[in-house]
Amino acid sequence: MKSLGLGELQRLILKHGTADGKPREALPSVTVARFEAPTELSRYVAAPMFSLVVQGTKQIGLGDQLFEYGIGEYLVTSVDLPISAR
Repeated sequence: MKSLGLGELQRLILKHGTADGKPREALPSVTVARFEAPTELSRYVAAPMFSLVVQGTKQIGLGDQLFEYGIGEYLVTSVDLPISAR
């Protein structure tokens, strides 16, 4: 199986994601979302997921802790979590 670099993943997300940030199912159980600009803080319950940052930075707040993720970093959650994110 061929492995993909971040550049190839960025190209695929540009191809399959919508610019408005609305999640789109690119493959069964694979959802792609992208944003053209930084977003406002949103609060929600995140389902179990694997999330990979391929451009920019992401911030996740859990309780009173803030976590920042950059290009090539990822987040794995195995339970529903009440978070804030941007």
